[in-house]
Amino acid sequence: MTVDTFESDLLDAFPELGPKVSELNAWWDGERPGIHILVGDVLTKHLLTLLRDRDVAGLQRVFALTEEMARSEDKELENALAVSLLERLGDSRADLEYAREFMGPDTLALSHATEKSWGRE
Repeated sequence: MTVDTFESDLLDAFPELGPKVSELNAWWDGERPGIHILVGDVLTKHLLTLLRDRDVAGLQRVFALTEEMARSEDKELENALAVSLLERLGDSRADLEYAREFMGPDTLALSHATEKSWGRE
C-alpha cells in the first residue's frame, strides 16, 4: 500500500465510503485530495463513528487497514496514519483505550509513539 494506491485500497476495504470519497473528490474539482485529507476526513471520521457505535466488525476492518498502512514502506502513508488518525484518536483517552484492543502490533507501536510525542504517555 502506498499514498498513490490508498484511495483505491480504502474503497476496496470500505465500499460504503464511496459516496464520501466521491463527494470529497467533487469538492476538489478535478484535483486529488492529499493523503492527510483522505485519512482525516474519510477514514478517521468513519473510525470515530464505529467507536461510538461499538461496531466490533467495523473496527476490526479499520484496524486491518491501518496495520497495512503502518507496515508500508511508504513513510508518507505512515505519517498520515500517525498525524491524521492516531493523533485525533488520542484526543479521547476512552476511545484510544478501546481502539487499542483492535490494533495490530505495528499500529499499536505507532499509537504509543504518537502519544509519547504529544506527552500524553
